[in-house]
Order: sequence, then structure tokens, then C-alpha cells
Amino acid sequence: PVLHLMDAVVGMEGNGPLSGTPAPVGLILASRNPHALDSVACRIIGIAANIVPTLSLAEERGLIDGEPVIVGDDPACLAVSPFHLPDTARPAGLLMKISRKILARFQRGSRFLLPYPEVISSACIGCGACVRICPVEAASHHERRAAINLSRCIRCYCCHESCEEAAITLRQGLLSRIILGNRQ
Repeated sequence: PVLHLMDAVVGMEGNGPLSGTPAPVGLILASRNPHALDSVACRIIGIAANIVPTLSLAEERGLIDGEPVIVGDDPACLAVSPFHLPDTARPAGLLMKISRKILARFQRGSRFLLPYPEVISSACIGCGACVRICPVEAASHHERRAAINLSRCIRCYCCHESCEEAAITLRQGLLSRIILGNRQ
């Protein structure tokens, strides 16, 4: 494409689409470079670019040439309150590089790094949205509550994103908790 457009009239904060919160931004953005477009959008909503894996990879591969040239209003003048990030957002630093370059070859090992879905039984109403959306049938119902078979789960987080009751949370993998010192 010659021009990339972003509809930023309304964005989604948090664990969207169903458990997130619509947030007014009021913009339509355009760029010849999709990575520069994402970079500017991140600045406007107060998200560090290193949180977005595609931007980290684009920078690493030289697909973003320094600072994007801004035509029109300064992004600092357009800034909205920092967006509440989804639970899946993590800085794309060492952990991402380890995961991508080493553990990607050993998918079972990467499961110890990646967040995994965990059902909050007290919040689950047994609607079945997670069961219907799971592409590998790892989500099921037991005693009118959702259950996730982690050995089948591919960590796509569709169950987490589709739960209107926010009854599926993401828990950091063991290795990730050890490396990051984040105990849950």
C-alpha cells in the first residue's frame, strides 16, 4: 500500500474487545510507513513503543528511520491520557528476544515464559463464550464453569478477550515470574 490509515476516533483500553473500555481519541492518522504510524499513535495514547513487539522488531530491522516526520499537529498536543494496557502487554526487551530466538524452537519451553489463561471461578457465569471462540478447543465447561486445558492451549488469549465478565485473567508463566521477579 502507498498510504496506511488508522481510525483512531475511538480506541480500546484494557483487555478488549469485550472486557475493554472504549476511549475517545478523536483522530484519523495516515502514513506511508505503517510502523511510523503505529509509533506516533503510541505516543498519542501514552504507550512506550517497546511495549509493542511489532515496533521493536521493525526498529531492530531498520524499518523505522529515526523520528517520523510529522505533518500537521504535534503528537504532544494531541496526547490523550495514557491508555490502560491489556494484561498481555509486556516490554519487548530481553524476555521477548529470549522467547523469540531460543524458546520459539522449543514450544513446550516457551509455555513457561508466556502468560496463560486462568479462570476466576467466582466471576464465571458459564456463558460459554470462551468455549465457542477457542480455536483448539482448550476451553470447556465443567460444573457450569469454564475450564482451560493448558496442555492444549496455544496462548492466543481469545478466551480472555471474549469474556464479558472478565472471568479469565492472564497469569505469568513460571520462568517469566522468576526472570521478572513478578510473583502472582
